[in-house]
Amino acid sequence: MIGCGTRRGKLYYLDLTNDTAKRLSHAHHVRGGESIRMKKIWLWHRQLGHASFGYLKLLFPKLFL
Repeated sequence: MIGCGTRRGKLYYLDLTNDTAKRLSHAHHVRGGESIRMKKIWLWHRQLGHASFGYLKLLFPKLFL
């Protein structure tokens, strides 16, 4: 299990009062010490619906140099 939530209609809402869910939600945030290049990679990862990093490397090869 990766989180807890409730179903409303056809959607599931993540319960952020659960400690496990809180830790998982913070896992997607970029740490302050990461380079600008890594922040851009993570930004594109999130903006493109959590595309794989292999796919991102094909789309934006200069970010991975």
